[in-house]
Amino acid sequence: MKTLKSILLTTALIPALLTNVSAENKNKNKQDKKQHNQSASNKGSKKVYSYNELHIPPGHLPPPGACRVWYPNKPPGHQPAPIDCPTAGAVAPPGTWVITHQGDRYRVNRYDLSTSNGVENIRYYWLR
Repeated sequence: MKTLKSILLTTALIPALLTNVSAENKNKNKQDKKQHNQSASNKGSKKVYSYNELHIPPGHLPPPGACRVWYPNKPPGHQPAPIDCPTAGAVAPPGTWVITHQGDRYRVNRYDLSTSNGVENIRYYWLR
């Protein structure tokens, strides 16, 4: 009789234990997925470079809300004036950069026709 009670009790507890283990596994999987997504987004190259690495005088950078097509092989005084960002992205030829003022940093899209969207890479530079 005692063995029968033990078997019944064990049989009743097994589903509850399995449900608890299943819930713990779901939580662990969610945490693992979140960590994986965070590390993957860090690989998306949102590295921020020092403003000094940009090598553009501060007076030649675009104001907030505007962009500037920049020709890296031309001196600062020979660059086109800042324009609106959609136009800058549309008219930027290969080999140029489109510089966008984003609050406390600048975003620089480097254009190249060898990529599907024309953007070779994107870099971010902190303001000084």
